[in-house]
Amino acid sequence: MPDIFISYKKEEREVASRLATRLTEAGYDVWWDAALLAGERFEDEISSVLTACKAVIILWSRKSADSDWVKAEAETARQQKKALPTVIDDLPIDNLPLLFRGLHVASLADWDGNGEHPGFKGLMKSVGDRVGAAQGPALSIPQAEAKLAQSVGEAEIWSAIAGSREPSAEEYRAYLMRYGANGRFAELARIRIARLEKEEAAQAEAARANVRALVASGRPVVADDDEGDDDVPVVARRRRKRGRAFGPGTLVGLAALVLILAVGVFVFRDPTIMSRLTGMMVPQEVKDAAARCSTWSTSAKLDWSTSVPKLGPTTLADCDKAKTGLSSEPDYTGMLALARIEQGSSHADEAISLANAGVASKSPSANYAMGAMYEHGVNLPRDVKRAAVYYRAAADLGLARAAAKLCLLSLDEGSPPDGMTAEDLRHYCDTANDAGDVLGRVAQGYILEAGFDGHTVDYAGAAELYRQAADQGSPDAQLALGALFQRGVGVDRDWSRALSLFSAAADAGYPEALRRLAIMYELGQGAPADVNHAAQLYETASIKGDLPALFLADYGVGDSVSITNRLTNEMERLAGEPNNPVGERMLGQLYERGYMRNTDFTQAQQQYELCANQNNAMCQYMLGYFYYYRQGENTKALELFQASADQGNLYGQYWVAYMTEYGYGTTADLNKALSYYRLAANQGHLSAINRLATENHNTNKS
Repeated sequence: MPDIFISYKKEEREVASRLATRLTEAGYDVWWDAALLAGERFEDEISSVLTACKAVIILWSRKSADSDWVKAEAETARQQKKALPTVIDDLPIDNLPLLFRGLHVASLADWDGNGEHPGFKGLMKSVGDRVGAAQGPALSIPQAEAKLAQSVGEAEIWSAIAGSREPSAEEYRAYLMRYGANGRFAELARIRIARLEKEEAAQAEAARANVRALVASGRPVVADDDEGDDDVPVVARRRRKRGRAFGPGTLVGLAALVLILAVGVFVFRDPTIMSRLTGMMVPQEVKDAAARCSTWSTSAKLDWSTSVPKLGPTTLADCDKAKTGLSSEPDYTGMLALARIEQGSSHADEAISLANAGVASKSPSANYAMGAMYEHGVNLPRDVKRAAVYYRAAADLGLARAAAKLCLLSLDEGSPPDGMTAEDLRHYCDTANDAGDVLGRVAQGYILEAGFDGHTVDYAGAAELYRQAADQGSPDAQLALGALFQRGVGVDRDWSRALSLFSAAADAGYPEALRRLAIMYELGQGAPADVNHAAQLYETASIKGDLPALFLADYGVGDSVSITNRLTNEMERLAGEPNNPVGERMLGQLYERGYMRNTDFTQAQQQYELCANQNNAMCQYMLGYFYYYRQGENTKALELFQASADQGNLYGQYWVAYMTEYGYGTTADLNKALSYYRLAANQGHLSAINRLATENHNTNKS
């Protein structure tokens, strides 16, 4: 059992992972990744580990302080006198649960993993006082990460067993054979085996009681051949003995039985024949449902936030029917897991349970489902490395879509995943493309467009691959092909065609498509220039976490944003375009934030002024924010915000409202501020919408 249990909110997994690694390096045995065993279904498991460990580190934050599960785990640890509370952000001590405010609380608010950090050193001292010296050897970081990965793997196997509808004693015995007496849940496994054996014994006794009751009633009883079975009447046993002489009929029957058994063994050992026999027994409606489910699972029209195809009207019913009717084929379990992912967070537990069960049965789709959840942080904490492991497993099981995702993931990250060579990556990219998968086409196009891994840049070849995938309805391909038409590389420049392709991808919800449309509307490419419509599109793309859109709208970039190699290359390309207000604004952001450039506020200001002097409403707003935030010149900032607002720009409207509400650079005027908040909210500005909601709430309360 572990020395230390780490309790945390799943959104703050990065801090927990960092702490678990440092503790494991020091030689402690750590349990930290409870995400696979969350919720009421695994309450016994969490309780078992909590009770067995020697110390519980609670990572308190503004998020975890509102988590019922973290609070429950913390209170259990406090009652057992082994709680080590630790604050990891700016949460005030007064906001901790009441009974924790009097305890010593370590602070890791600004900790980046440094072993010399005062808060970390203090926490390690508390761990030593509570647990004692570490019993394990000191490890390197890779060794510590490998050990933690084994712990996560054990949790996945356990959740696949315990999370199934009817776990068997044999499955728990298999767990014990694999992990032995030191397994995280060894004691729980023994308890459940004993319970299941007791239930089986009770069922057997009930069956014998039924036989005895039938005998007592005088009705005929069919008994087994066990002569020691007291449930069979003596007369029946004697009659059975007399009938055991081997006559000709008996010999013929035995010969037929031997022949049947021999044929049966042959059939059961030949998977092709078994599959045909099984298929003959499956109702046609189940076959049809299975075919639709399979077709859906490799559809080109993916949900950008999950990498799973959008659900059709019959998808859930089809995949459920296929899983039930073809239980011997585990991949339908994986396909149903994909469908549950697409259903949303309310079906998270079922998606994880199905995926785990499918992984245990070597389902390619189940491995893909696990990879998608880890890649996008859907139902599970975001972990690109673990996503790659599952995608690779699915690809090795023959799923071309997974090979494509592995290829794209590597291109986005700029290098192959851990344990893979460039040659391995080429194999997966080629496999996906050769199989005709739409994402394989897109990935191969990226390779040709960017010249990855020594390939000669071939824009025309990339365009042809994108066109093939776009014709199948792939939004990823529509985006990539539209970008080539917009720039006029590999194809003749055609802004109308680019606008049409971006619109199709935007309709599928892709934030990158929204940002590309915004740029075209801002610059008047393929449509009349409309900076205000562009601003609305930037806002929507920003809400969805598109990195370049966040910069172009002057929003902060949080940890949840996926910063990929491909997107940073896109921002570098935008920033290199001269005499272009979008490029000037992007370059200003890079200098101001010190991203891909050394921080240079003077250079940033010059870039903002270049585009603001073109009377661009977005640039006026951004320069105004620079004066407000960097220079503290409220009057000048308000003047620029007002110029932007007068052109109908939602960002200018919001900031006029904000400055007017609080009296920055002008006299405070709440009514005027609310009128500008309404203008911005009507165009979709999220902060303005929230501000009006707060005002309405306060008005209703009074």
